[in-house]
Amino acid sequence: MAKKATPKNRLADDIRESLREANDYFSGKPTKAIVHRVRPKETDVRRARLTLGLSQDGFKKP
Repeated sequence: MAKKATPKNRLADDIRESLREANDYFSGKPTKAIVHRVRPKETDVRRARLTLGLSQDGFKKP
């Protein structure tokens, strides 16, 4: 008997398909994937750190 298509099952299937497509893309295989490359502008790390109230040590720790 086939599984009933529930939203949860469809979501899981979509995620599996996305992972397969990502794997194919990174393996160099042709895919229908649309790739967006975002290059952030230069970041003022010192300003960001001070805004967050973190020391250099606190900022670099995970």
